[in-house]
Amino acid sequence: MNYLQENLMNRRGFSEKSGKPGAALIPIALTEEGRPIFGTRKIPYSSLKRRKLMVYDDEVARQRRLLADSALAQIILQKPRYVKNAINFVSQAIGVYWIKKKLQFNDSTYAKIFEGSTKYLYSGTSFGGREHFTKKKQKKLAKNLDALKNLVNGWFETMQAAKDVPKVMNLHDHFLRLFIRILGPSDQPLSKEKGNEVAWGSSLEYARYKEAKNKIRPEWYNDINKRGRTGAVRAPNATSMPGLITLDFTIPISAPLDRCGLDLANLRLENHIRGSDRNMIDATRMLSEFKDVLGDLNLPFGASASGSTSTLFLSAITFSNLSSLEEKKQYLLACVAYLVGGGMHTCHEVFWTGRLLNIPYQNGKYLATLPKSFVGSLHYDKWSREFWDIVRPDRATVQ
Repeated sequence: MNYLQENLMNRRGFSEKSGKPGAALIPIALTEEGRPIFGTRKIPYSSLKRRKLMVYDDEVARQRRLLADSALAQIILQKPRYVKNAINFVSQAIGVYWIKKKLQFNDSTYAKIFEGSTKYLYSGTSFGGREHFTKKKQKKLAKNLDALKNLVNGWFETMQAAKDVPKVMNLHDHFLRLFIRILGPSDQPLSKEKGNEVAWGSSLEYARYKEAKNKIRPEWYNDINKRGRTGAVRAPNATSMPGLITLDFTIPISAPLDRCGLDLANLRLENHIRGSDRNMIDATRMLSEFKDVLGDLNLPFGASASGSTSTLFLSAITFSNLSSLEEKKQYLLACVAYLVGGGMHTCHEVFWTGRLLNIPYQNGKYLATLPKSFVGSLHYDKWSREFWDIVRPDRATVQ
């Protein structure tokens, strides 16, 4: 690894050094290509301007973290092999559940499943969603049993291929919704009502669900005040910007993404309304434990601690009993690809929830949280070298 160190004797204002910057060196500026320059003191603004360098202040640090999060998500979106074992494990378990459960179906069951799926899978607004179905098309499909069966079969083909992480995670999330609202456990009869949790007490699947929910879905996740978020002043427009990157970024974007080894021509871009654009921070009511960490470490706010990560892990545990640390780390990284890649949460917000599953996480630091499948790769090496100012484990990133 090489890094840039402040050197005002050099006409560029820096020299390239081998190794990693020591703990005494902090990021103090950015080059025109977006590379951080490390030093022990701030450089006078006049010296920076003369050398066409950007001061590394709190706002630059915030943007760099959002860029690092977005780059990490895009790497997994382009290279799903780093999370494939975990998501396949869950998908296969959902398949086993489905084989058992559909023995109880009648002709009307598929129509109920489709009716309960249009908002979440076919609305045309969610990251990883499918084509938008008009109400006219929905009514037509609902009357065609063969078409409905083919539609559901397509879900399992998507999960089996495991190439499109957002679509797979979207389905994992949705099968838990179907489990609770329509289908119930595989060893319990179909309920005529929407969900019948009272009668599911003897079910192993439901027992796993209840135990996990009590652990990884804290009460404050359901309190919009304690989550510290409020709606945007103006309704946001849909955007195809990748991850958490916004049009008002002042730091270089393309060069850092390229140095991470990403294929810039094939970034995962979907035109949709992002959660990070739809929500604003309301720190006056936010849970103090969460708020203090954001303030102390200058961590950006996306949409607060991630309830979606809770739901996804609830699905994984309910259907598959996902349990090993490496599997959980991989699945958490798949959540990053889906939720950070879709602009819904920051890595910190996803990892905060991951910590409830006993996945190690030091606030603002990612290394201990990432799976071995990724940490041992060249993609991790490139990403961590590019964003060493963010991921470095030897000191806090806030200046």
